[in-house]
Amino acid sequence: MSSSNLPRIAVVGFAHSANVTATTGTTNGVEMLIPCFKQLYSQLGISRTDIDFWCSGSSDYLAGRAFSFISAIDAIGAVPPINESHVEMDGAWALYEAWIKIAT
Repeated sequence: MSSSNLPRIAVVGFAHSANVTATTGTTNGVEMLIPCFKQLYSQLGISRTDIDFWCSGSSDYLAGRAFSFISAIDAIGAVPPINESHVEMDGAWALYEAWIKIAT
């Protein structure tokens, strides 16, 4: 694929959870992601069903438990079934995988 026929792909929205130094309780992935998705859907004027492919990245080592991303998928709302992929690394690799999926 040469640069002249690459598809035009863009990041059209962004949301993130608060970055705090201390908290009075714990928050799991679902509790952190649901407000982000709500903000993103509102920002873009879309709903979950408008998204054809989900790609996420996480680190079980940093989360401190195996398969930590499984519970985070609950925040997406996987019913009806979704086309989803997960990268056991950081978000940059997930973005790259999503770009490849869209480009091809």
